[in-house]
Amino acid sequence: MTVTIQTQATNPVDLKAIEKKLTIIAQLPADDLDRLYQIAENPKARKALKDRWAALKTAVTFMS
Repeated sequence: MTVTIQTQATNPVDLKAIEKKLTIIAQLPADDLDRLYQIAENPKARKALKDRWAALKTAVTFMS
């Protein structure tokens, strides 16, 4: 399936980076996509993720 998405990329390098990220996200299992969607559509969830990103990233890196 092909999907066309409008993005806010300002140059070809940014566009390529966004394309790569969206391609990886699109290949996630449906339940993971649903969780990401729930975060993306909820401003409070996005703020909480942003506020706690350093701790979350550290925890995930530590688990790897």
